[in-house]
Amino acid sequence: MLHKIVYLIVVSLIFSLTGCSQTKNTYLGDLELSQILYINDQPIDGTVVGFYYGYSLTKHINQYYSYFGSVGFSMTGFSIDHDINALQEQTCTAEGYVDKTWEYYFLEKALEQYQEIQAIYESALSKGYSIGETEKLLASQAYTIITDYCEENQIDIKSYLRSMYGKNMTKELFMDNYEKIMLAQRYIEDLMNVQPTNEEVENYYEMYKDEIDTVDIRYFTFSKNKKEEAASFIEAAISEQDFQQLAIEYSEESLKEIYMTTDATLRTNLKSQDIPEYLKAVIFDESNLGRTILIEGDSSLDIVMVVSREKPIYKSANISTLYLDARESKEDELTEEKMFVCQEYANTLLEQFKIRTDASLESFYEYISIYSDDLTNNGNYSDLIRGDVPSEIESWLFDEERIVGDVEVLASNYGYCLVYFRSYGQQVYYQQARELVKEKSYLKIVEDYKLNNRFDIK
Repeated sequence: MLHKIVYLIVVSLIFSLTGCSQTKNTYLGDLELSQILYINDQPIDGTVVGFYYGYSLTKHINQYYSYFGSVGFSMTGFSIDHDINALQEQTCTAEGYVDKTWEYYFLEKALEQYQEIQAIYESALSKGYSIGETEKLLASQAYTIITDYCEENQIDIKSYLRSMYGKNMTKELFMDNYEKIMLAQRYIEDLMNVQPTNEEVENYYEMYKDEIDTVDIRYFTFSKNKKEEAASFIEAAISEQDFQQLAIEYSEESLKEIYMTTDATLRTNLKSQDIPEYLKAVIFDESNLGRTILIEGDSSLDIVMVVSREKPIYKSANISTLYLDARESKEDELTEEKMFVCQEYANTLLEQFKIRTDASLESFYEYISIYSDDLTNNGNYSDLIRGDVPSEIESWLFDEERIVGDVEVLASNYGYCLVYFRSYGQQVYYQQARELVKEKSYLKIVEDYKLNNRFDIK
């Protein structure tokens, strides 16, 4: 959801670029942008641009570190080891920006963040909101985190602010920007707490059901130079059985066994966000239900059979889990033997729990606090839908015979869980449409702001 953007900015503000403690590299402290951001032909304050430019650059780098660790920086697609301004000359490798520089890419991302925050901030002011003691306290706490980090790593705080947010950034400017973001966050939270009426929810489902419904499809792909084979496949794929058999016939030798032994063409319970943009319109066109269609992508010829489309009227689920990790540590190798031992231990705990005179949820919480390897959310997970949990848990969870108070040992990704079924939630389509009403109210504020102002990078 886009309204989470404020949370993301807040978190990223206290992250550091690797190497910012190195005296030879001041990163954004040396930034000299070759282009300027404009709103209605007026330059946007350079310190504000630096603030969001720093956020966008840091976020991009941190994503690579999260996935790849210390080698992540070498995979970002650019180099700023010696000069932040080198981004002006380096060609961007991000999708959709291959004809632009990395500087332009981060300027556009900075503009996007500025537009969202400014739109929400100005809307909040128009509704009578103002920066208060809470926002000032949160900004002060954020700045304290930065100063503590600098002290621990023997970094000059002024150099840090310049490195992260531009050469003109000061404590006062940082606090001003952060307070504004905190006010925007408070306004967003209030927007999200407004409950729409049943009529509004049902209307939104009808308007945006392509974003809520799920589909099952069969999928196969050819390289772009195999148009004749793709056409023959389409002509012969009358039924699902035909589709499966044709996938075996047309697949490469190395993949034939996979298609012969598994139902590899079937993709189930797909949501709109799971599907590439160029396929969405075709797949969610209700007139294509049951048809086999050829879609030409940028680098492939995709064959899609739309098997079914479902309005998710089933109810979401609320559970508590006692998670047991079969590994000694995250770096430990997961083996069948370790999984077996973990399962046996989980079964033993389940038997102990079932013979208690009070096998209640409160008693289960006691077990979680004693035995669980993951105390996140106290083991509680709410409003779960299909696709949110591993397949074995999902099958058990959405069994029509499931009742409140059921407890079972089920396989997870790295071990086993004791899963306690707490309750049902609302029908999934209603739950998602209700959230969409709130989301659209947020998006309208942002879109109206963009429409009422002209922005340029030049």
